[in-house]
Amino acid sequence: MQTDLHLVLSELQNITRLCRAPEIPDEQLLGRIDSASGICLAELRTIHDLLYRPQSAPEEAMLEGILASLSIVLREMRELVRCLSVRSPYLTRNLEGVARLALEICADCVPRRYAPNMREWMDIIQTVARDLS
Repeated sequence: MQTDLHLVLSELQNITRLCRAPEIPDEQLLGRIDSASGICLAELRTIHDLLYRPQSAPEEAMLEGILASLSIVLREMRELVRCLSVRSPYLTRNLEGVARLALEICADCVPRRYAPNMREWMDIIQTVARDLS
């Protein structure tokens, strides 16, 4: 899962670099951001399931790494969305799904209690999710 999140992050970073180049129109980037946002949504669904099905959750240290990676991915997605002047309907739906699921990742929402550092990652994820919705 962390590998997948890293790949999504790399793609989002590449798209963000291209987005900041004035000679490249947003329309050329939309297919790539559509794809990356779809993969991000799928990964977020998996993470959401890990948190809401505590009987199958990984160790807390592993989960902390996953949440840290997710927070970085969501921040990069927020930067990319701010760069775009247009959005496809697919991207809009994906962003709505990402925001909805990410807003449910809160220390007081999930069934299991986590250490304070995990709560911090969950708070960061929620804050960024609000910017995406």
